[in-house]
Amino acid sequence: MTGFAPLLSIRNLSIRFGAGSRWSCPVDGVSLDIAPGEVLALVGESGSGKSITALSMTGLLPEGTSEVAADVMTFDGVSLLGDTLRGQALRGREIAYIFQDPLGSLNPVVRVGRQIEEAVRLHAPGTIPREEAYGLLRRVGLEPAEQIARAYPHELSGGMQQRVMMAMALAGKPRLLIADEPTTALDVTVQAKVMSLLGSLQQDLGMAILLITHNLGLAAGFAGRIAVMYAGRIVEAGPVEDVLTAPRHPYTQALLQAVPRLGDGRRRREGIPGRVPHPSCYPSGCRFHPRCSRATQQCHDQTPPLQTFGAGHHGTCHHPVEHAHA
Repeated sequence: MTGFAPLLSIRNLSIRFGAGSRWSCPVDGVSLDIAPGEVLALVGESGSGKSITALSMTGLLPEGTSEVAADVMTFDGVSLLGDTLRGQALRGREIAYIFQDPLGSLNPVVRVGRQIEEAVRLHAPGTIPREEAYGLLRRVGLEPAEQIARAYPHELSGGMQQRVMMAMALAGKPRLLIADEPTTALDVTVQAKVMSLLGSLQQDLGMAILLITHNLGLAAGFAGRIAVMYAGRIVEAGPVEDVLTAPRHPYTQALLQAVPRLGDGRRRREGIPGRVPHPSCYPSGCRFHPRCSRATQQCHDQTPPLQTFGAGHHGTCHHPVEHAHA
């Protein structure tokens, strides 16, 4: 991407898990940029490496059994690699994280107000924690704030729990918010309300958002750019409109063909044969080739190079999908 100084910049990120002589590499060679104030959607099937990639940015991968390496991983010019004091200071404050399971992330025996206050004390010193917590609850649409603050997590609905997580994430006034499957297990109506709230907060605060999702419809309605991930690699990325209306990688095309559409009930949706391979047995060449109808011997033998398909639109495929206007 050109034309901006990226807020987050990642080049050639690789992540390994294991111990002794047994290691696997679920993320391999990932590069991403996120501009200040933009929304980037990272999409792909479960097991593609989306959440692991995001957790590496926040230092939340398990110590001792994981290794993170990259040519570049910076936030506003500050390196996030290693255990530097400057990198630590950014995490949780300027880079905040909303987890996909709010009930599992909240402490079940502590009232939600006290949990938000803890985040305030950590990331917003100099404020009055209780009053700040009430203000954050109001900001995410939870009223009456004083009553909600006295509740335990299990006393709140799934949508309310997710809003509490948003309030905690906003305590440090982050410039980048990582939203990891923020609508998981919520019904459609609540999903829409949560995403609408996220959009409003993003506009009001001017923060960037990395949205991790397998829901292409969610990505289409919320993000400006999209990156499609498969088996630990980014296979296609670009403006949402370009990628979703004229996908060039067969995997992106297959994901779109599997999406059900209103008024199309008689047409059988096409699933993708097979499943995402385990990191310990990634295939050679293009990792999608065992599931791809366009695969050739070249796909089996050679890793596809990065190709440019248009302004800001690129991907890795030996035999990209052609479109009439491409």
